[in-house]
Amino acid sequence: MNPKTQIILDIVKNIGEENELGTLYVEFKNVRCGRARHKTRKITIPNWIFNSCDEYIKWYIIHELTHFIALDKHNYTGHRGIFRRIEKKYLKQYGLIPKYNRAYIKELYDLNGKYICNNIGEVKKEKVSDKTCIAWGQT
Repeated sequence: MNPKTQIILDIVKNIGEENELGTLYVEFKNVRCGRARHKTRKITIPNWIFNSCDEYIKWYIIHELTHFIALDKHNYTGHRGIFRRIEKKYLKQYGLIPKYNRAYIKELYDLNGKYICNNIGEVKKEKVSDKTCIAWGQT
């Protein structure tokens, strides 16, 4: 398994268990942006993410998981308030501090304030592989 895929699945497992999110499906697809679909419990991750640094990948999956936590536990659907508090909590657990530009990160820093990466706007969005779907859940 691709090490970057393993990072994603480990974070889904850890945060999912901690928040009792139940079965979640992670789908890697050739799309422009990711999505968290509450009704189907599916997270779509764009294939171009595999061209990004590990820290950006961590932010990306934490961001999508935060949608589930905010809605399941707080009935909240936006990107501010409780959503930001939840997202920052988990980013900190993974050694990351975000600087925001509206709903999404502008830059990521480590816990010592050292710059890690920007919003990866320059990354070529190229297809890495065909659609792959991986399920993780509690039995």
